[in-house]
Amino acid sequence: MYMNPINTFRVSGLASGIDTESIVKQLMTVERLPLDRLKQNRQIMEWTQAAYRDMNSALLAFRNQVSNMRLQGNFLANKVTSSNESVATATASGSATGSVYDINIDQLAASAKAISTDGISNLKSVLIGQGITAPVIIDSSSNSFQLKVGSNTAVITLAEGTYNTAGDLAAAIQAAINAKASELGIAEDAIKVYAIPDNKLQFVSSSSIKFELMPAETNDALSKLGFDVPAGSSVKSTVQSVDINAPINQMISEGRLAGVSTPYADNLTFSITTYNQDGNALSKTFTINPNTQSLQDVISAIQNSGLGLTGFYDAASDKIAFTSKYTGNNNAAGADIEFGGDAADFLNNVMRLGVTDGQDATFTINGLETSRKSNTFALNGVTFTLKSAGAATISVQQDTDAIVNKIKDFVTQYNDIMDKINSALTEKRYRDYLPLTDEQKDAMSDKEIERWEEKAKSGLLNGDSILYKAFYDMRNAISHPVQGVSGELNSMSKLGITSGLWYENGRLYIDETKLRDAVSNDPDGVMELFTKTSTATDKTQAFNESGIAQRLYNIVNNTITAITDKAGQSNSLSKVDNSILGLQMRNMDNRIRDMEQRLIAIEDRYYRQFTAMERALNQMNAQSAWLVQQLVASQQ
Repeated sequence: MYMNPINTFRVSGLASGIDTESIVKQLMTVERLPLDRLKQNRQIMEWTQAAYRDMNSALLAFRNQVSNMRLQGNFLANKVTSSNESVATATASGSATGSVYDINIDQLAASAKAISTDGISNLKSVLIGQGITAPVIIDSSSNSFQLKVGSNTAVITLAEGTYNTAGDLAAAIQAAINAKASELGIAEDAIKVYAIPDNKLQFVSSSSIKFELMPAETNDALSKLGFDVPAGSSVKSTVQSVDINAPINQMISEGRLAGVSTPYADNLTFSITTYNQDGNALSKTFTINPNTQSLQDVISAIQNSGLGLTGFYDAASDKIAFTSKYTGNNNAAGADIEFGGDAADFLNNVMRLGVTDGQDATFTINGLETSRKSNTFALNGVTFTLKSAGAATISVQQDTDAIVNKIKDFVTQYNDIMDKINSALTEKRYRDYLPLTDEQKDAMSDKEIERWEEKAKSGLLNGDSILYKAFYDMRNAISHPVQGVSGELNSMSKLGITSGLWYENGRLYIDETKLRDAVSNDPDGVMELFTKTSTATDKTQAFNESGIAQRLYNIVNNTITAITDKAGQSNSLSKVDNSILGLQMRNMDNRIRDMEQRLIAIEDRYYRQFTAMERALNQMNAQSAWLVQQLVASQQ
């Protein structure tokens, strides 16, 4: 709707009594008629562009389907069955031929392993506090607690004083316990006291230990040592194995590693060598600081080294295990996993690793004894997967169902796109139903607007030349025989695919029995009918010699290009639409803008004319009143 952007306050009809606003509005309604028609034409053009783009989206989806049908791989589907899937399974590529394979598996391929031959831990009784707040002041009111080892109990009395670190306090406790060793029935240092991270005190013993509060009338030091023991209760050690996240030397000092008793004075340097399935050696040297690094650090370093080893510690078995990702016996001259450097002391004694070599899969296939380094291997386009020892028969056959279903899907999509094109070409055009102006919409309900615009948008592509050409070219591509094929299958009708009656506009129907027979008896002929290509330069000859999918792809692709040239692309990254309709709409936008400016000038001219008339009438009224006044005065 045209609107004057100038907000002008006007008072009209003061002298004449004429409703100037109403008259100007009526005059402008007539003046706006060309503008309304221009806007309606632009709206029709915009709807037409949207209809073209919707059609292009459907054509693009069909082109993708047709493009797949040009590929020979879609007609080379095979079906594989196994008489015993627990023993062996297989998959077949399109190049595989129908065949039967009898397999008898003696052993599967296995990876080399390095696994602890025994548990790596010394089980210890461990008691850990909750942490202290340094400095700790020990005086006569907080210097004693009861320690029970087995059936023996002793009062442990700490030297009074200020302890600035957990280490200082641990040393004092160690001395106090050693002083009561005979009373507790143990040797000195049988109970070890350590300061561990987070200012915690740790007690380690080969025997179970228990801390008890002193009798109520005397003191105790447990709370200051980081042990919150309720009145009348006690705290007892728990049996623990190695902590793989704690420093290696700490575990050795606590006696919690079975294979070594003395902490390492220097860094450990060792090497590991593995072998891939090509027999190539992969070697890596490691340097470990036992004072700061843990067993888990070692496991992670080996696992992340590129040696192809996966490692972990299993607390239930108390063992460390490494497994190579390379199956098969890959080092004919020795072990598949080899250790060097400090390995004899650390890997063999601490981690207690023993190596088991990998093994090849050995089996008989169709009477031939053979082996593989992997349980998955390919032969004649068939990929076999060995699962267990035993016998199985693998059968490879053409997958007729898969090929038939692909052709049926193609026919369904062909019918769908042809129905869509035919509907657009024959949809009725209601030329009396023009796009509504804003004034017309204001006078209608939403439902009335919806029904009106449904008719206004109907038939916008009725008889369109681009779609008309595509429709009949596609019908011709389906019905026209393919020249130069090697067999008898040179047309869709020989596959059992035929067109319906004349009024069904080329809709295809399938005789599935005939289609299955064609696919089963001449799969190469079916493939050639769809996928055959031509090297001819003459367009007519190239069309005649091209397969059905090749023809349709070219037709649909040309149609998409023609529609894009006319209506543009809805998903284009460019902000400028240079299609035919896009340029026409931009031209219309310019004309609409110019016309709106002209209407503003016309409306202003009407108001100026009425204002001039009002001024003239006002002047005449003033003169008339003066003359009447003069006449009245002369008569007196």
